[in-house]
Amino acid sequence: MQSNDRQEILSVLTSVITRKKWLIACAVIAVLIPIFYYNETTQPTYESSAMVVFEEIQVDIASIDYNMSHQIFFSNQLVEIKSYSFAKDIYKALPERALSKFKQPDSTFSDFDQTEYIVSVIQQGIAAFPVKASNIISISFRSSSPVLCQEVVNTAAKILEIRNTENKKAGVGGVRKFINEQLDQYKAKLDSSETRLKAFKERYNITSVDRETEGITRNLTELEVRYNSLLTQIASLRQRLISLDEKMQEQQKGLVPGSTEIGTTWAQALRDRLIKLNADQQRLKAQGYSDDHPKMRELADEIEKVKSELTTQMKGLTEGNNAVDPVAQIEKYASEKIDIQLQVDALEAERIDMERTMGQYNRELSTMPDKEFMLARLIREREVNLKIYQRLLERHEEAKISEAEQTKSVRIIDRAGLPLDPISPNKKVNLVIGGMMGLIIGLLIAFVMEFRNNTIRSHSEVERITGWPIIAMIPWMDKFSKGKFKKTKYTDNSKESDKERSYRALISSLEPHTVIAEAYRMMRTNLQFSGIGREYKTLLVTSLAPGDGKTTTIANLAVTFANFGTRTLMIDSDLRIPRGHTIFGVEKEMGVTDLLVALNELDNSLAQPKSAGQENGAVVPVTAQTSETEAKRQQAGGKKAKNGQPDAEPESDGGNAGAGHQRDRLLPLRTLFQRVIKPTNIANLHFLSSGTRLNDPSKFLSIKSMPLILQKFGNIYNTILIDSGPLLLVDETLMLAGLVDAVVVVVNPEKCEPGMLVKAKKLLDSAKANVVGVVLNNSEEKQGYEQYYSYYDAETES
Repeated sequence: MQSNDRQEILSVLTSVITRKKWLIACAVIAVLIPIFYYNETTQPTYESSAMVVFEEIQVDIASIDYNMSHQIFFSNQLVEIKSYSFAKDIYKALPERALSKFKQPDSTFSDFDQTEYIVSVIQQGIAAFPVKASNIISISFRSSSPVLCQEVVNTAAKILEIRNTENKKAGVGGVRKFINEQLDQYKAKLDSSETRLKAFKERYNITSVDRETEGITRNLTELEVRYNSLLTQIASLRQRLISLDEKMQEQQKGLVPGSTEIGTTWAQALRDRLIKLNADQQRLKAQGYSDDHPKMRELADEIEKVKSELTTQMKGLTEGNNAVDPVAQIEKYASEKIDIQLQVDALEAERIDMERTMGQYNRELSTMPDKEFMLARLIREREVNLKIYQRLLERHEEAKISEAEQTKSVRIIDRAGLPLDPISPNKKVNLVIGGMMGLIIGLLIAFVMEFRNNTIRSHSEVERITGWPIIAMIPWMDKFSKGKFKKTKYTDNSKESDKERSYRALISSLEPHTVIAEAYRMMRTNLQFSGIGREYKTLLVTSLAPGDGKTTTIANLAVTFANFGTRTLMIDSDLRIPRGHTIFGVEKEMGVTDLLVALNELDNSLAQPKSAGQENGAVVPVTAQTSETEAKRQQAGGKKAKNGQPDAEPESDGGNAGAGHQRDRLLPLRTLFQRVIKPTNIANLHFLSSGTRLNDPSKFLSIKSMPLILQKFGNIYNTILIDSGPLLLVDETLMLAGLVDAVVVVVNPEKCEPGMLVKAKKLLDSAKANVVGVVLNNSEEKQGYEQYYSYYDAETES
């Protein structure tokens, strides 16, 4: 059941698309036209890109460990690339051939600055974004000139490389200068401490101290060495801060906001907490706790957590300043100052704790004898100065090596190439999207129109409403007839519309090797299975409304019956707008209406009172006399009509007045029955036209006259096909439906609404008509016909 429903839905959808295909095509074209115009008229935009990697510089100098966090660093680099100063550096480095590629504005003012204009174009066109999970940044530039794109991107990558190299060199150079100054100071301190120790030993003749004092002195010495190293590191970082301040002032005086000042209460609280935690950590170390001790691990985790929160706070401050400061280089320096300031704060906390521990050791030494205390202090002073001096020498050499190496922190991975295809407009993508949009719009319009249409959509709907079987589905003739309208002997002298109508009505004879003719033959076969030609001789073909194609259907059906060898008579009983005579090229006079009028007059005369000399059975002898008289007349050489039928009314042979009057009526009636039958050029097919036009034909379709006509011709022909007027418009059709053996209803799905079917069924049921089936004319459920159409084409060609 569900499969049938899906199949029906699919059939409806396919039918809608097929019927509205030109509407859908127009919608697609309507959308594609402006898109095509846009593609052809819009100036193309090209894009070129390069990739650079930021490599880590491994330097074992603790005093210059000022690298920022990965996230802040890359954020600053991206902002720097989009900055005005960076764009201006690119402009200065571009060759003249590249500068000439910049398109000048159409109109300029008197104070137009070409340099500022080009810099603004570079700043707007350049873009940078990080590659995920890497230290790589992609730099791109868009322009209408592919050469300019390549030049700007490669120049930008080179400028970024130079800027970062100079920045690193400046930092290392400042630290080396500070170390040189410290070396001179500690060299003098070392010489002084050695001289004083030597003089003290010679004066008091003391060369050593006791073991306890020696242990305290050794611990104090190590602590002082660490303390001095810490001071050196703090001083180095402060020197770096001073260097950064100078660089920011050089970039633009008065532009820098207080980004390095941690002024918020929340940030200050984090700093105080960090200092306290560092002090606690140093105190535990002095008490002999190892780094693996649970308390030490807990403090370390807490310190890292506070540092992370403080870094996040500083990042927020930096980003806030970035929104204000337009110069990305200054923003970069400000962010670096924040990171260095955090390190200084942590080292200051450690320094305070060291000073507290050193004070305790000094108090212990103060309890010793004066000479031993003095000797221990001089020894400790010399050892401290010696170790600091040696460490400064090592770092001095390391700084010299780092500065001499000139290692680049930025390396260009891929240089920009010359773009060949524009990125905008993307013609293929635009056309595809436009085609899809047009298709969607067309489908929406088609389905809206379809759902607003109340006509029949499928053959199953007809069967469901009426309960009548579908005996034939005649496909759309304009498609399958190949658009031919042939001139035949029936239509040579007709108007063009009559030629077309005749061609359609006789297509089964004119083009028998077409799918249309096969559809009508299939209809004939189905009717034969229903009993037409055996049990039923008279078949009425009607429709619901004008233009449904009933006349075309019955004419082709008559042709197929005749070609099958069945003696067939087609009667045109559409007495309002007869069309059958135009199909066969005959006159419509002398037809059904003439027979009806004659029979009606005869019936009226028979119904009149008889004269005194008449007998009840007088009519029969008169009829017999008429036959004898007619035979004598024929033997006497009476004239014949050209079509083989009796030509005119027979002559009277006298007799009494009553008998003569009846004979005068019966003899023309017999002749009329012979003359109204018109032959066609199709074997076994005769035609009975509608006859003389009547003002009110329904009153002549008496319950006696029409059955008599059908009975008369039923003795001669095997099949009688009757064309009638539209069922819902004329009442004589309903009268005929009750007189014939079977009825076929022609339905045009494009015009038929469900309500019309319901009304037609009620009318035919009330007339007790025997409806044997429905013919769907101009049906679009013709997918299967496509294959047969090709088959018949191939058969015809062969």
